[in-house]
Amino acid sequence: MADAAASPQGLSKNALKKKLKAEAAAKAKAEKKAKREAEAAKKGAKPKKAGEEDMSPNEYFANRTAVVTRMENEEGVNPYPHKFVVDLRLPEYVEQYADAVEAGSSLEDVTVSIAGRVNSKRGQGKMIFYDLVGDGAKVQVMSQLNTYESEEGFKYI
Repeated sequence: MADAAASPQGLSKNALKKKLKAEAAAKAKAEKKAKREAEAAKKGAKPKKAGEEDMSPNEYFANRTAVVTRMENEEGVNPYPHKFVVDLRLPEYVEQYADAVEAGSSLEDVTVSIAGRVNSKRGQGKMIFYDLVGDGAKVQVMSQLNTYESEEGFKYI
């Protein structure tokens, strides 16, 4: 009881230390954030856009619905076609082309249609990497702007 009476807010000595440490950490974090924002403003950097992780589920749904509607109405593209012809399943594709193609190279004269779930999509400049997963196999697809049929069509893949 002597500790509670000694502290100004009726907190124990340990609780007071913990509170002061948390306040100091919050102050340091705020100063660091302000410093980063000042440096970004000094460099003239654009503020980051709100990512999908920052959106509420309702905002995400409204955004996706607007994109799909625009694709269907204005651009005449069906984002979810009824049928898609598949030449090879992913395990068959991996078996057939694993030894035929070296990593980082491509076969220019071969066109194959495969289908799977897009596990991840990463953009790197004028290249896009997709990880397709299906039937227990994984394939990484690399799509380049200079080898695609048109620059306008590249933004839809």
